[in-house]
Parts: sequence; C-alpha cells; structure tokens
Amino acid sequence: MHLCLQVNEILDLILTDLFESRPGLQSKHDLISAALTCHDFLENALDILWKTQTSLVPLIKTLPRNRWRESQTNSSRFDLRFKTRTDKQAPLFPNLQRVKFATIDHASPCLDIFLETKQVSLSLNWSHTNDNVDSLIPIIEKHALNMQELDLGSFQDVERYSGSDSALSRLMCNMKDLLGLSCGPRILDAAAIEHLSSLPRLRKLHLPHDSQEILQGLNRKRHALRNPQPFPELQDLFIRESKLSSFTLLTKYMRPLQIRDLTLQLSNTFNARDIMQSFSALSEGSSQYGNIQKLTYKYIWLVNEPGTRTVNKEVVIGGDIMHPLLTLTNLTVLELDILCAFNLGDPEIMLMADTWTSAAGILVGMEDFFLHLLLRLPPSFIKMS
Repeated sequence: MHLCLQVNEILDLILTDLFESRPGLQSKHDLISAALTCHDFLENALDILWKTQTSLVPLIKTLPRNRWRESQTNSSRFDLRFKTRTDKQAPLFPNLQRVKFATIDHASPCLDIFLETKQVSLSLNWSHTNDNVDSLIPIIEKHALNMQELDLGSFQDVERYSGSDSALSRLMCNMKDLLGLSCGPRILDAAAIEHLSSLPRLRKLHLPHDSQEILQGLNRKRHALRNPQPFPELQDLFIRESKLSSFTLLTKYMRPLQIRDLTLQLSNTFNARDIMQSFSALSEGSSQYGNIQKLTYKYIWLVNEPGTRTVNKEVVIGGDIMHPLLTLTNLTVLELDILCAFNLGDPEIMLMADTWTSAAGILVGMEDFFLHLLLRLPPSFIKMS
C-alpha cells in the first residue's frame, strides 16, 4: 500500500470524498465495500460511516435485503427477545440509563420491558388530550423503585389542571431514589410534595405549583421533625409563582440554597418591594458553593389570555432593587422578562458587567432595551437586550 495511505489524515480525506461524491445508499455501500476490501481501510471507513448516522436504520439498510426484515410493530421487536431470554430475572437492557417515548402510543405495549432496568430515566410526551397516559401510571408505579428521573413534559405556557392528580401523587410517594421530576401541568397533593421535599438526592424539580402550595405541602410542623431542611440538594427549580412574598418565605425554609438554575413563571404582576425582597432572599440564601448560575423571572402569557403585553410603569426596577443580585457572582444567565419599567443607568450597567464576568446572556425588560446605554462589556457577554 502506498505510504500516503498509511497517514490517517490523508486516508480520511480520500474516504470522505468517496462518501460525499455519491448520493444516499450508494455512498454507504462504497464505504462498506472499502472496509471489506482492505483491512487497512476498515477502521477509517467505518468511522466516517458511523459519524453520519442518526439511527441504526440507514446502516441496516446497507446490508443485503435477505439479511434483515422489518417488524410490523414497535413492541414486537422486543417481545420475542423478552419472552425467550435465558435469565428471566435479568433485565433485557441491563445498561439502559434513559428511555424516551416521543409518542405515548409507542410506550403502551412495551414500557414494562424498559423499566425493568434499575436507575433508568423516563421521558414521555405527555399529551394533554391523550387518555392513554393515565393507563401507564400503574406500570410506572410497579417499577418506581428502579427509576431516578421522570419527565412528563413541560407546563410552560400551558394552563395547569384543576385539582390534584391522585394517581400521579401516589406514584411520587413510591419513588425513593428520584433525582429529577417534571410533572407537566398536573398537580400533586400535599403528601407527594412533602415526600419530594424529604428526598436526599432530588436535584431537579419542575412543578406547576406556586410557593404557597409547596409550603402547604411541606406541612412544616410535622416536617421539621423529619427533615429540618426541605429539598436539601435541589439544584434546578422551575415553578409557577403567583405571590412573590410566598416565594421569599420558601427560600428561607430551603437555606442554604443549593439551586443553580431557577425559573419563576409569574402569573401576576408584583410591586417593586416584592421583587426586591425575592432578590434579597436569593442573595442571603445562596450558599458559598451553591451560587445561582441561571436566574429567570418570566411573566406567563397563556394562549387564551385576552389583551396584549403592556409595561406597568408604576413598578420601576432601579439599581437599588437589582443590587442584591450582585452577590451572585457565578451568574451566567439573567432573564427578567417582567411587565415593569427599568431605570438602570451607566453606573449600574457597568457594575453588572464588572461583577458578572462569566455572564453569557442578560435580558432585562422588553426587547431592545438599554442597548444604547452600554459602554463596555466583558467578551463573554453574548446577548443583552
């Protein structure tokens, strides 16, 4: 073989050109042929082929048609292997860490097979009109002790359900090793919230509840005897807030805060004092090593809500109100998309730039706000409106 072909970079260029010069399956067949023709081409050719794959289907289709067959249903691909496995006690996918179903209907026939694996995370596209979701709760509950994360979709910009979901709440109470939860627009009862607050390793919590409902769920008097600090390791919190004074109280019960990523969807307007007190509570509650990195206050605007967004000029956020946030020195993203006026001059903006040296994005008020006031920014500032 020519000496040039023994240089990986040159061989990669040749095989890449071979792959890109022909369309579709032909290029894949060319790489397979190169790999099978010469052992020295094998590794480079397969590397290029694998880098372009988003699933196993195109790779399988490069094989002769008589070497594979397509199953008629999703579940039957697993059922036969599941039923004929030698060790009935061992899970079919022993190393599985995460399973995601884009459609609920795909999960129904085979969910039980995937959840046999311990320490698995499950994501479901929780359709608000799909009744099949409720039928999956008993299956998930049967494997609750195996699961570390449950993602049932986002409640962002969606109206939450009225009343608590008893089946989902019961499921939560059976999950002992949960690391993360997103429960979509469904409401948990007080017992479920109290259980979640006592989990020692819970790091992610996305709930459509407000702080007052969470405080009620904690049942503080009895909870204090069991665990004096609720949510001791929580790092990612996303809730819908209707009363900032309640959020301030919640942060006091959670001190020292370990939260790195905090998002509040605001369903009401607030006065400047409430906003400042919430900023102060975050500043005072943040631990030295658990400083907040991403902070978002965003007014929620539901699709069926009449009217248009207007700024409440009676609520003015100035440098004195923003000042508590300057103690959050690890802040990388700040988004204050709230319906109020901002009064920040050059000195305040300069102080923000000097303090948040790792900031990658800042959104203060409405779009195109204050761009003309910026004097100098650190290179890491990517976006500021």
